[in-house]
Formats: sequence, C-alpha cells, structure tokens
Amino acid sequence: MNDQNDFKGIASRITAIRSEQKLTRLKMAKALNISYNAYTKYERALSFPSLKCQAVLSKKFDISLDWLLLNKGLMHFSGIEKVLRENRLLKQEQKKWAEIAKEENIEKEKEEPDKEPVLPPDALTVTDTAIIELLRFMEDNPLFKHQLLTYFYRFKQGKPGNQEPQESPFE
Repeated sequence: MNDQNDFKGIASRITAIRSEQKLTRLKMAKALNISYNAYTKYERALSFPSLKCQAVLSKKFDISLDWLLLNKGLMHFSGIEKVLRENRLLKQEQKKWAEIAKEENIEKEKEEPDKEPVLPPDALTVTDTAIIELLRFMEDNPLFKHQLLTYFYRFKQGKPGNQEPQESPFE
C-alpha cells in the first residue's frame, strides 16, 4: 500500500465509518482505544491503521476489512458471515427457550423432533465441517481472513501469480 491514493481511499472509508456511526473524532478514537492524534492521522491519510485498530473496526463496527483496505465488497459483513452469526444467535435463543421450558416443567411434544434454526429462503447453508471451521477461524482472525480473501480475489481474477506449486503464504 505504497500508493498515496490507497491511503486516501482508506482514510475516506474510515471517515465514512465514523459518519455512519454519528461519532465525533474524539469518540471514535476512544471506541478504537487509540489517541485522538493517532485517529486524525488515519482520517487525513498520514498514517496507516494498525492491525489492532483494523481488528477493532471489524469486530466492533462489523466492518469488512476487504472493504476497508481494498474497497471490495460491502462495508458491512454479509453473506455467509451474516448467516453464521444469525444461525449462532438462533441456536442461543433456542437454548434459552429450552431452559425456560425445563424450569417451568413444560414437556416438549415427543412427536416433534428438534428443529434446526430456520434460515431465510435465500440463505446459503454450509454443511461441510471443514468449511464451517475455516469460516469460524476467519471470523476470529481478521488478518488471516484478509490474506485468504486477497489470495482468493487474485486467483478469481486470473492473477494468482506463479501457477507452479509453492509454499503457502499463510505459513
């Protein structure tokens, strides 16, 4: 990211996040656990956001690092990440209701098997455990996710680099 235009693009996207959240620069700096001066350097494209700051933006404000760093995709997470989060929330809600029913000694109807969470009709469902494990790992490790998606986008565009077998960029 040596190009000044990349820095300016990131700076404008950081400003857009702050505007969307309706926060002052000072409140945004506090939300990111950084100094006001450090934050203003990010917005003026004088400094590149640290990995820690990127992780906080991703987790706290649900910001896609692909969007923030590369201006690819949507500002907020969507697709499979959203489905996984909604699925996890639905499972948590089911557990809460099961506990309430148990506490009140309400028996479930024995004919009705446990239901899986209901997803929207257009939701993408993933059954391969390796893919689910990878998605969860990526959710917890934004830097890994960013590196993997960068490689994926390059590969998708037909620019993966050398087609010969090579060492993984993730080792």
